[in-house]
Amino acid sequence: MQSSLLKNIRVFEWHGWLLATAQYSREEFSPTLWYSANIDVPFEVKNAVVKRQAEFLAGRLLIQQLQKILMVEQLPIKVSKGRSPIWPSGFQGSISHSSGHVWCGYSAQVKRSLGLDVERVIDDSLVDTIASQCLTHSERNFLSIEPSKIQLNYTIAFASKEALYKALFRDCQKIMDFKDVCVVDISENQLVLQLTTDWSQKWRSGDTILVDYWVGSKFVRVACEVEMRNDN
Repeated sequence: MQSSLLKNIRVFEWHGWLLATAQYSREEFSPTLWYSANIDVPFEVKNAVVKRQAEFLAGRLLIQQLQKILMVEQLPIKVSKGRSPIWPSGFQGSISHSSGHVWCGYSAQVKRSLGLDVERVIDDSLVDTIASQCLTHSERNFLSIEPSKIQLNYTIAFASKEALYKALFRDCQKIMDFKDVCVVDISENQLVLQLTTDWSQKWRSGDTILVDYWVGSKFVRVACEVEMRNDN
């Protein structure tokens, strides 16, 4: 049944997390898949456009695949009022989707949190928007040293910040601005983010976090994990 929506599934381990990437097509979506997969559908998703239903289902189906591989109970992933996943007790994970690509992670974790993001590499029309809304002046200069890599570097920076917000939300419980964190170093497949303001009493300005990234032909996938500092 999963193959009717998910294609090209690839699974690998990363720092104790089981990660998976796959492709899906909204043309392959059918409401009957909710029931055959035994997935709880939030009211707002069931009544959303097909694109939203397809991406939501793709994420849940891929998490089910990871649960099977880990040989753990396939417990439902509910949705909070803020639309973030509510992970089963004793487990943590992350889900991201973009333009027919889904990127998920899952593991039996209590003290660590995961943030994933997948993004299509931006085109010229979005360079100025990303620069003004998501990057500091120093980041723009730093990430534009090689003009041929501006689009890719800006996409990696944007995706990395999205992933960090997901990873830290469990600890900080608030939405931060894109410029509250900045890229201070980037190398092949990894970059360093530094908080530019206090995010909480235990996540302070100057703290640095490593982010790994993978570049495909048109998409970037990033993964960020943090050790919890609050007793959640």
